[in-house]
Amino acid sequence: MLDFLVFNLPTPMEGGKHCYSLALVSGGISEDIINKTKIACQANLFHVDILRGVRMHIDKVINDIKPGDLEKAQLDLARSYCRQKLISPDEKKPKKEKRQISG
Repeated sequence: MLDFLVFNLPTPMEGGKHCYSLALVSGGISEDIINKTKIACQANLFHVDILRGVRMHIDKVINDIKPGDLEKAQLDLARSYCRQKLISPDEKKPKKEKRQISG
């Protein structure tokens, strides 16, 4: 996801000024995005309501969406997120050691 954001969003301006801010639902992910990409992020209840409205009415805005396409896209995104979370190590949690029992 970070590669997608870096590739598709304009680079932040010099001096720490941002001409845009990325609206997110989760505050935890915003800190990660800010630290790794220097893209300004905001997460609050207003953004949650806006994103909920977009999800509920996107089929009215985009005419080419067929019934079931949105649900399939959401499921694919969730699976991709889960896969990425399994692949990348989480620095906050201690790693469990695998122990072999010799007999």
